[in-house]
Amino acid sequence: MKLLIKPIALFIILSLLAFIFSSCGNKNGDSDTTTEEAPILSTTAGETTTKNTTLSAEAGNTDGIKIDTYIILDNEHTTISGSGATFENNILTINQSGTYSLEGTLTDGKIYINSPDEEKKVKLLLNGVSVSCSTDAPLFVENSPKETILILADGSVNNFSDTAREVPTDENADYATAAIYAKDDLQIEGTGTLNVNGNFNKGIFSKNDIDIQDGNINITSVDDGIRGKESVEILGGTINITAGGDGIRTNETEEAEKGNIEISGGTITIASELDCIQSVKDLTVTGGIFKLTSNGGATETASTSDSMGDMGGMGPMGGGGGGRGGKGGGMFDMYGAGQRPGDSSASEAENEDTPSTKGIKADGKMTISGGEIIVSSVDDCIHAINIDIIGGTFNLKSDDDGVHADETVTISNADINVNYSYEGIEGTVINIDSGSVSVVAADDGFNAAGDSGSSMNPMAADYSCEINVSGGYIHIDADGDGVDSNGNVNQTGGTIIVFGPQNGGNGALDYGGTYTVSGGTLLALGAQGMAQSVSGDGVDVLAFTYSCQADTLNTITDKNGNSLIGFKSPKSFGTVVFASDKIKQGETYSVYSGGEYSTDGENGVWLEGEYTKGTLVGSLS
Repeated sequence: MKLLIKPIALFIILSLLAFIFSSCGNKNGDSDTTTEEAPILSTTAGETTTKNTTLSAEAGNTDGIKIDTYIILDNEHTTISGSGATFENNILTINQSGTYSLEGTLTDGKIYINSPDEEKKVKLLLNGVSVSCSTDAPLFVENSPKETILILADGSVNNFSDTAREVPTDENADYATAAIYAKDDLQIEGTGTLNVNGNFNKGIFSKNDIDIQDGNINITSVDDGIRGKESVEILGGTINITAGGDGIRTNETEEAEKGNIEISGGTITIASELDCIQSVKDLTVTGGIFKLTSNGGATETASTSDSMGDMGGMGPMGGGGGGRGGKGGGMFDMYGAGQRPGDSSASEAENEDTPSTKGIKADGKMTISGGEIIVSSVDDCIHAINIDIIGGTFNLKSDDDGVHADETVTISNADINVNYSYEGIEGTVINIDSGSVSVVAADDGFNAAGDSGSSMNPMAADYSCEINVSGGYIHIDADGDGVDSNGNVNQTGGTIIVFGPQNGGNGALDYGGTYTVSGGTLLALGAQGMAQSVSGDGVDVLAFTYSCQADTLNTITDKNGNSLIGFKSPKSFGTVVFASDKIKQGETYSVYSGGEYSTDGENGVWLEGEYTKGTLVGSLS
């Protein structure tokens, strides 16, 4: 038997279904629950009609996010299910807070956000979105006071690309300067992929703050990759940037507490024509992996201006004065802790007409307490007014300085390898109390220098310049001065190994005031021409001339034949300065060439291990 449904009954059933559908949507954009099925609304030229298909609230939403409105981008066939958005002239306008799920493609169109809501955020779940625009930013946040959040759906690939175009001639023109452009705060999160092509200017820009929580973000831009005017904070994700300007930067200089960059995680790879990361205020790094290349990277062709001399072979020298009352004698020439004027190699003010091509730069204070940082740069790898490096590992190459502070560099508990530089570590004051620092420099290894024009006599000592070492292990291979201070050097602990210059116009040690050793170990090998020794304060010093070829094992032993230190220099040298608490005034010490150790040395130096003697070269007392 057939059941016949009268028209009035059919009307009642349809009405009930419509009521059920309309009651399922929850407009609270901050809820984390999912919605039920809802009809898709097709909008063309501002008109809204109901299509006969439905979209499951679970479809494309594997992130467990409650969706208020579903949008499928398809140029003039774009469909909207829910409220808060309209579509006209290939522009999707979102005009209220809430959570929107987007997928599909807009060709020469844009997503325009203009929400006046100051209490709730605009959230876009990007689930396979591609938008290109030839006249504007494909994603433009005009107004979203609370914040706009871009959520990259798991497994999704999302693309935003603008087009190279003429810059407006009107100086007061208000136009988007990035492919993703926001006038309010912008946050990016999720595990999907975001590809941004800034063919007009920048990749991603916010006039306020940019906060990156997660995601796979790939940016190519003709200018800056990421610019947050007031701040940039990165907590995680994988970020790859190729930029014709800076990689990541801020530019708010006038408002206090703004203009900072904070990075605590993620993997960040940047190839930029200018600075890889630049903060106009402070910069803080507590974690993350950084692979940074500025302006093509270090060419490793920098060299000092003086020619290098040939020190020749070994030979006995006459007697002389020793450090801390030590007496010369035997086959070596002992020399004292003389003072010579500091040089004028102070850092020059940065030429404002020269583009800045540094690795990580802060115009305020930089604090790095963790992370793995790899930099290859034409200019300084690490640069700020004041720098505190209190953790992390570093592998740096620079045609200028590895680490440069206009004022103070402080290093603790870090592992720093400056694999190539013009000068390794530079600042007015350099403080090291722990960690490991290894420097290869075409000029000075450590350089404490102020403003060379600050004194009426540029050859006078500048006592504002200091190098203070209380701990850690320091290895320097320098073709210029090894440890250079226009003022004083104070060593109260730690180990300093200097393979200094063959060039007689430089010295392994160079100071304008005094170099005082009251603890730790110092070994400095270099040329004879400008050689200086040190003053011992509770630590005795052996300082002598000794012409030796490169790659020759030499060992200093005590009166019982026990090794105090062994060293194999990669360069020939003519002078030796050795300060250690192992040295006792009035005792006799011997120097051997050749032989072997039972252990491997570190950086060509043996501070321990059983030594099998080679050939006796001479004795010292």
